[in-house]
Amino acid sequence: MNNSDLSIEGKSICEDTDNLIKDSTVNIENDQEFLGWTPYEKFKQNIKKSCKLMIRLYLSVKRRIFGRKKLGRVILIVILLVTLWKLWSSITSLPPNDVSQRKIFIAANFYNNEDILPNFSEQLLELVQILGPENVYISIFENGSKDNTKLFLQTLQSTLNSIDIANTIIIDDTPKYYIGRRIPYLANLRNRVLEPLLEQAEKENHFDKVLFFNDIIWKVSDILTLLRTNGYSYDAACAMDFYWTFYDTFATRELPSPNISYPWPPTPYYPFFYDTTAQQQIYNGESVQVFSCWNGVVIMNAEPFVKHGIKFRALMPQDKELPFEASECCLIFSDFKKVGYDKVFINPNVKSFFVLRYHSGFLRIPFLPLVQLLSFTYRPIFFSILQPSNTAIIILL
Repeated sequence: MNNSDLSIEGKSICEDTDNLIKDSTVNIENDQEFLGWTPYEKFKQNIKKSCKLMIRLYLSVKRRIFGRKKLGRVILIVILLVTLWKLWSSITSLPPNDVSQRKIFIAANFYNNEDILPNFSEQLLELVQILGPENVYISIFENGSKDNTKLFLQTLQSTLNSIDIANTIIIDDTPKYYIGRRIPYLANLRNRVLEPLLEQAEKENHFDKVLFFNDIIWKVSDILTLLRTNGYSYDAACAMDFYWTFYDTFATRELPSPNISYPWPPTPYYPFFYDTTAQQQIYNGESVQVFSCWNGVVIMNAEPFVKHGIKFRALMPQDKELPFEASECCLIFSDFKKVGYDKVFINPNVKSFFVLRYHSGFLRIPFLPLVQLLSFTYRPIFFSILQPSNTAIIILL
């Protein structure tokens, strides 16, 4: 497809409205605390951390809101007990395994990601066993890493080869380098990692979905939930990624609606969307249809890449400077829509994180329904700046 065909549409829909190119490379803090644990040990540590967090919450709220009143203590004890029950339910319940008949092409790009690769490798191997080794192909492209990323990927490839998992893992010594614009460079990297998908199609080995990872912390149950988005009826399904607030507003665009006449970036703060219908879907934990998204991990229909030759691209890549910029992860869905693939959803029940301690600690604790007990609206609150009309109480931590 000609890059100029969608230049105007890309400028208007996918450009960064702040005229800033956000750097998706996040410095991951080195946290070895969770590496190498068994699931049972992880569960015990999650419980311990949850207890400590709830105790801190109890003491903080007691001091700042309730003082020494017994009512405050009773309320906080109830919150603690119900929170731990919700935590137990979320950890011990996994989605049913009904995904093993789908063929998944798993893709990822890495650069200086030694801190997250132990988690990625562990979860990947578990996911492959659930999907079925014969139903997956793993493609990874790395270039220019200066830490132990290459060593981790070499170890992962050896493991995959030993258990007969089809894979292409390219470790490139070319340093990370681009002049002026970053988006054309990133688009090229994403296309490189999808090359084996096209090669397999030439061999009549076709895949249903492309599961594309950024450098995030994730767990298998979240990916299984993402696969089931909208009853499997989608052309793309994205998680929501968080770095304190909703992170990837650069690639995400809402659909036009009575509230907004134009595909528009969401807000970083809950309930994230300007459209009232989308807000209600967030309140209810339902998938939200959007124009585009990415958000750390996305599952995409493989057909547009194979049958229509869709590729990641940048706006006017030959130009060294532009007064605006558009994410390659937004433009890809503009091109999807041109060939009839426009069912794109965000699943708010799947959350991805860039820092291990955020994933394993505060943000993974499902205490949100309990905060509803303190709100007249009974709407789930997610560590966000709330509109005054949506909440009746503010907790100061």
